[in-house]
Amino acid sequence: MKKSQREIINITALVIILVIAFSISNLFNKPIKEENSLRNTQNVNPNTTTNEVELEVKEPEETTYDSEQYTDLIVNDLASLEEEISFSPKVAFIIDDLGYETEVAKKMMELEFPIALSILPFLQYSEFIAEEGRKNNREIML
Repeated sequence: MKKSQREIINITALVIILVIAFSISNLFNKPIKEENSLRNTQNVNPNTTTNEVELEVKEPEETTYDSEQYTDLIVNDLASLEEEISFSPKVAFIIDDLGYETEVAKKMMELEFPIALSILPFLQYSEFIAEEGRKNNREIML
């Protein structure tokens, strides 16, 4: 993957995280603002009796965060990129739990496509299989 593609993915992830963070912060701020406006309106009109409470419903003010101005810049920058991004699917074959016997490991190393050998340590054939895998240019995992 090219460096520019990784940067695009990182920026996109950042934008998504920022949008989610703003949504969550608005959820927490809204009930607090409504509660404060209810408390403030209870003492506004002295003509009300103790059993009556006048409530004024105010539209919550929209909070603008400093970082919101950058969101549009990032999105516009991503939209203006000329190069096409293409991803090709990749598959990894991992042969797990080797080390008990050598026959299976030898057959796996004969395969013509890339595989990773996951070897359990401290078994009877663990070191032998790891060495054979290294000789055959196979990726070795514990």
